[in-house]
Amino acid sequence: MFNPTELFIGLRYLRARRRNRFLSFISGLSIIGIALGVLSLITVISIMNGFQAELRDRLLGMASHVIISKNDGVFDYDLVRSKIHQVTTPAGMAPFIESDVMIGYEKNISPANLRGIDLDKEDQVSTLTKNITAGDIKKILTDDKTVAIGIELADQLELSVGDTVSLIVPLVNEKSGAITPRVEPFKVVAIFRANIHRYDSTMVITSIAHAKKFLHLTGYERGERILLPNMDDAFAVQKSLAVLLPKFTVRDWADMHASFFTAIKIEKIAMFAILLLIITVAAFNIVSTMAMGVAEKQSDIAILKTIGASSSKILKIFLLQGAIIGILGTAIGCLGGIIVANNISSWIASLEDFFGAKVFNPEVFYVSEIPSVMLWSDVSLVTGFSLVISVLATIYPAVRASGTHPALALRYE
Repeated sequence: MFNPTELFIGLRYLRARRRNRFLSFISGLSIIGIALGVLSLITVISIMNGFQAELRDRLLGMASHVIISKNDGVFDYDLVRSKIHQVTTPAGMAPFIESDVMIGYEKNISPANLRGIDLDKEDQVSTLTKNITAGDIKKILTDDKTVAIGIELADQLELSVGDTVSLIVPLVNEKSGAITPRVEPFKVVAIFRANIHRYDSTMVITSIAHAKKFLHLTGYERGERILLPNMDDAFAVQKSLAVLLPKFTVRDWADMHASFFTAIKIEKIAMFAILLLIITVAAFNIVSTMAMGVAEKQSDIAILKTIGASSSKILKIFLLQGAIIGILGTAIGCLGGIIVANNISSWIASLEDFFGAKVFNPEVFYVSEIPSVMLWSDVSLVTGFSLVISVLATIYPAVRASGTHPALALRYE
C-alpha cells in the first residue's frame, strides 16, 4: 500500500529543520497528548476492573453463585439437589433460611435480615466463616438463641459481643388473621465484617435450626446456595435449573446484584468516553500540525508533482506523516499504561508507607489498597480507538495536500 519513497518523505517531513522547528514542537505535543490519553485510559479502566473484581468477590462471598429459593410450602431439598447434579457438579452446596426482622437493643432499633445457615456446610459456599472476629463459627453459634451481626449494624445499635438483643418478627394468627409481634432475646456472640455495606449494616446470622425455631409459623424464605467451580457458568446453570424447577425461584449472582453491576458498567463506559476526549484533543493537534505543514510545503508538493508524483502519492505521504504521530503516541501510551496498570498498587503502597497515610481508609471505602486488573481486551480496544482517531485526523490535511496545483503553488517562487 505504501512504498519506501512515500515512507521516506513522510518521515523526513517529521524531522525538524531550522525553519519548521515550531511544527516539530507541535508534533511532539501531539505525540505526548495521545500517549497521555492512552496511558490514562488503560490505567483508569484497569483500576475500575480491579474494583469491580474486588467487590464482586466480596458479594459472592456472601451470596454464592446460584441461589434456589422458595417463600411458601415445603422446600424439597432432595429434589433440588438431584436437579442440581443433573445440570452441574457444584463445588459446594449449603441450605439457608432468611427473613426480614427488626432488631433492638436498649432504646435503639433497626431493620435487619436474619439468615439461618448450616454451620457444617456454610464454608463450602461463602467466606462468612473467615469474617467472624470472635472465633470458630461452629462453636460460637451452637448454643440456642445466639447470633453474629454485621459490624455497621453493631455500631448503629451501640452494642458489642456479649450484649443481648431483641429480634422481632410479625406472627400471623391463622384463624383470626391478626398480626402480633414475636419478640425473643438473642445473645450477640460475634461481630463480622464482610466489607459490603449491604451485609455489614443489616445482616444477622444464626444457625439454621435456631432460625427455624424462631421463625416458626411466620413467612420466610428457604433455599439452597450453590458455589460453582467457575462463576461464569452461573448464567447457564441458572437457565437450566429454572426450567427443571419451575415452582422455585432460581437466581444467579448477576440477578441478585443487577443494579450494582449495571452501575459499574455504566461508570466504566462513561469514564472511557470522558478519557477518550484526551486522545481526541491530541488528534486536533495533529490536524493543526498537518495543516500548517501542508501550507509550508506547498512548493515541495508542487515540485514532487512536476517530477511525476501523483495526487494519490502525495495523499499517502501526508497520511503516513500523521499516522506515524498517532502510532508513536499510541505505542508510548500503551507501554506506559501497561506498566502503570500492573504496578500502581505497589507504587501507591510504597507512597503510603513513605508518607505514613492511607489513600483509602478501609473504614470508609471498604478497601485498603487500589486494585488493578489489566485486561488485554481493554488494551486492544483503547489502542484501536487511538489509532482510528489519529488516522481520521490526518485525512483532511492530506486531501488538501494532494489537491495542490503545481502552477499555482510555484507562481511566486
